[in-house]
Amino acid sequence: MNKNNRNYISLATLLSLCCWQPSVVAGDYSGKVDLVGKKYDEHNRGIRSAKSKEYIDEDDGVTGNIFARYDSDHAYYSSFSSEHILEDNQEYKLLGGKYNWFYYGFAYDETIHNLSFGGKSFYSNPGSANLTYDGSAASTNPHTWKAFDYAIDHKTISGKLGGNLGSNFFVNLDAKRKSSEGSRPTTYALTSSNARASVAEMPEPIDYETTDVMLDLGYRGENFLVSLDGSLSKFDQKNDYMTYKTYLDALTEKASLSPDNKYINASFKGALYHLPLNTHISLNVNKSSLKNDVTLWTSVIRASVAQTLTINRPSFEGKINTDAINFSINSEPFDGFDSKLFYKFYRSKNESSKMTFTSGTSSVNNEHGLLSHFQHTVGLDLHYSKLPLNTKIGTGIEVEKVKRDLRVENSANNDRLFFAEVKNNYFDLLTAKLRYSYLNREDRFLQSNASSIARYLKRFDVATSKQHTLAFATDIAASDNLDLGIEYRHKKYNYPDTTIGLKKSGSHEIYSDASYTLPDILTLSLFVDGETSYAKSTHRYHTTDSASNPSAIDTTTAYNWHSEIKDTIYSYGTNITIPVIEETLQVLLAASRQKNNGQQIFQVSSNSGATLPNIDNWGDYRKDEIAGNIIYSFLKHFEANLGYKYEHFKYSDISTNFYQLTPNLDSSKYPLFTGASNDIPYNVSTVYLMASYKF
Repeated sequence: MNKNNRNYISLATLLSLCCWQPSVVAGDYSGKVDLVGKKYDEHNRGIRSAKSKEYIDEDDGVTGNIFARYDSDHAYYSSFSSEHILEDNQEYKLLGGKYNWFYYGFAYDETIHNLSFGGKSFYSNPGSANLTYDGSAASTNPHTWKAFDYAIDHKTISGKLGGNLGSNFFVNLDAKRKSSEGSRPTTYALTSSNARASVAEMPEPIDYETTDVMLDLGYRGENFLVSLDGSLSKFDQKNDYMTYKTYLDALTEKASLSPDNKYINASFKGALYHLPLNTHISLNVNKSSLKNDVTLWTSVIRASVAQTLTINRPSFEGKINTDAINFSINSEPFDGFDSKLFYKFYRSKNESSKMTFTSGTSSVNNEHGLLSHFQHTVGLDLHYSKLPLNTKIGTGIEVEKVKRDLRVENSANNDRLFFAEVKNNYFDLLTAKLRYSYLNREDRFLQSNASSIARYLKRFDVATSKQHTLAFATDIAASDNLDLGIEYRHKKYNYPDTTIGLKKSGSHEIYSDASYTLPDILTLSLFVDGETSYAKSTHRYHTTDSASNPSAIDTTTAYNWHSEIKDTIYSYGTNITIPVIEETLQVLLAASRQKNNGQQIFQVSSNSGATLPNIDNWGDYRKDEIAGNIIYSFLKHFEANLGYKYEHFKYSDISTNFYQLTPNLDSSKYPLFTGASNDIPYNVSTVYLMASYKF
């Protein structure tokens, strides 16, 4: 629909609703209608920024919001709401039913995800599933390339129905369908000769649907609850593959896109209440299956020549089955003492097709990619709240064992987690809480099963580690008009047995806020947040397998190098509310700044002869916001809101600072970009006027 037509329809609809009055029916009506006019002004030297409008409609115009609710004297209710009417991020909801009997609901919403504006591609049809260009070679002149935007439009329609009809039985049915269309940046081979050294950024087509259906049946008795849940999710990809003509040798390649898949889930839930010692027992048993089916192609292009692949079966059938059990016993044997004993079981089994690919004399298979694992977890939590001085304490322990199939370098983990916490609110004006947790993770590293550098490399998600977490929080009510809050968290992770990989990581986080009120004059709130984090790792450069041992003396062809990534982020801001005329005129002001400074520091021995310069712009950014509102209420039902907002976003990162179109024939040196990261920084002002009618 044309945007101008949208605005006219929106304006007419909202004006008619402003004049509407509900009929005289037994019950209560309430609602609000907003008519909004907005204007964007970008100060980006003519460059449109997708980052400033990542999830909002970028166009100027008129829109509005509607909310209406009705409650009858016979327990029936209904409500309707809509936001951003006829915009690219519009939303509509209808709810209703009768209390303690039944309910229904319908919803429709659109979400725009703007990724990047002003892209350029040497393909004549960017966003298509068959990327091509005219002639035997692509144009090396970006001025002749096709302009397009990276954006994805999501549309979702959903409904729900359920209730108990006044009985102990209940049923709930939910259904949802989401469609997504657009394009996003991806990277594939620039030429068929050398896919590693030469790559091109391309627009990948987005055109798929996801359908979800959930049914819940159950019975709720006085002392127990049982229910059966089932759900089905189906993902339908409109394009199984994307074909593209390579930039340098004009050959047609093929790339797989996300395949169709189906997810089925079933579960049983049961609970027993009011048992001796105030005991509550719950059980949840879950079983699910994820399947897909992908037809494989048997020809690939390498070195400008089509090569035939011999595959042991024509298609890949993916199948992952999972089983889960959660069981817990909660008790309160005496006043103030609570306990929870729980057990969890989880198993994921990969039963996908075993594939073998043969080309000439070489052959590969996917055997080690069919990962499966299972885990057992048992734990006990204890809390006591009747200590002197209004003090509460808690402690707990959790033991988990994980076993993996086919992950040859690490087949198992044993985790032991302990926590302790204390909370005190003896003073009315002060509440404080302290919590400490410790995780001891032991791995089963099978060095003999690994090869090359993998003999010394440990992945941080499964490596032996000691993890400490400390958290402290306090709230202070210094007076009737002054409130203060401070929260601090510290994390420290060590990996003592890791030679190559992540060695240490951690962070310090502090959050503080304050609020002060001068009655009938103003309300002032402030916040200051800060966080520092680090990650230290060791790596190995080597050219032969025999030189992969990190314990060997460093040379110019085999040496260890070390990296430390640091991030320091802080933010602060204020909000002020001034009631100029009580219940008639108020002014709201807000300002904030968020800034991050990241860097990566390298270390290498002098024996290596290598030079690794530090990176000072590792995701650096600064975001400033200033906003103001004047809200005026008049004639009992009407309100006007004049608002202004200014945003400034500055970004500096080594991966995007020199991002540009680089057409060239020396593809071994430079990748080929389309402009997906050229519009991250922005300066934008927004002015809007909202007229509201309340009934």
